[in-house]
Amino acid sequence: MAVHGNWPVVERALTALRPALGPERELVLVDDASPDGTAERLAEAAPEATLVRNDENIGFGPSCNAGAARAGGENLCFVNSDTLVGEGALDALEAAVGGKTVAAAATLLEEDGRVQESGCAVGREGVTYPLGAGSSVDDPAWAFRREVDYGSAACLLVRRDTFTDAGGFDDGYAPGYYEDADLCLRLEERGLRTVVEPGARAVHLQYGSGSRDRARELVARNRKRFLRRWGDRFDHRPIVVAAHPWPHRQLALRDARTLTRFLVFEDAASARELADRWRGARITLLGVDAGPEIESARPQDVEPWLEERRFHYSAVIAAPDDLRPALERSQPQAVHAYGSGDPGLVAGGIAPAGEEPRG
Repeated sequence: MAVHGNWPVVERALTALRPALGPERELVLVDDASPDGTAERLAEAAPEATLVRNDENIGFGPSCNAGAARAGGENLCFVNSDTLVGEGALDALEAAVGGKTVAAAATLLEEDGRVQESGCAVGREGVTYPLGAGSSVDDPAWAFRREVDYGSAACLLVRRDTFTDAGGFDDGYAPGYYEDADLCLRLEERGLRTVVEPGARAVHLQYGSGSRDRARELVARNRKRFLRRWGDRFDHRPIVVAAHPWPHRQLALRDARTLTRFLVFEDAASARELADRWRGARITLLGVDAGPEIESARPQDVEPWLEERRFHYSAVIAAPDDLRPALERSQPQAVHAYGSGDPGLVAGGIAPAGEEPRG
């Protein structure tokens, strides 16, 4: 945890974090030249922690790098000093990483319990978008584990070896903003994944060590640096400022990483088969649950729900015949398989290059 003043908020963050700590977890606190005596309070409040003191204010990314250099263990979890980590969040983040998934972000909440951010997307011109903002934490559109462009470092777990191999956070973004997006994209460049984990929840108070105006200034400055490296990658993306409040535009950003999108009706086995066989595909299952990486939706009225997702899916599988008119209106571009059928055969007809079967 990197800290720069505002002790009352820092104290709340430490109080929330402490129940998640134990003999198997190490707490590293980095005081980034706090102007208000916070360093001394940290030493008193958390004597068990490793305390790193910066002689001068070097910024968020460099401070996190300094803390990571002092930490042990195979995973690093970066927690903002204005983030209140929820019960079980660290356990859920650790469970979410494995194989090529090397980073996992918590679902960030407002103090009233609404979603602040369920992972982040990058739109055209490098503008970032907090997915699910304003939604209920239980909204099925956001309450499943999925790959994202990046996860906010307000609560982000990264495997230590990959963080080190990638060079940590880029100091060039100091004092802050965009260093988490840049890190996750560098991990992806290495063939690795970042996911958002809905089972890990944390309240993010925001602007705990700076003002909103200063944050806007830094975002505008660092976006230019980000675009110099990554701009071409997002030329095809939707314009972020036009995403809210239209659900179909938010879904387009959520699923911008893949063109392979399956809508499956009440057939959990087919949904799981597709998830197992097709990497990178987005799968929505209507009516039943099928696992943590599949969107499980239960709309009260299916037809309006389909209208909110016009032209979204590549294939519709196991749809009942009575929904044929609604599906042909809302998803005319999709391959349709009414009733039962082999999902693999349907998928094989629509998956674009780069999204081949796992084997």
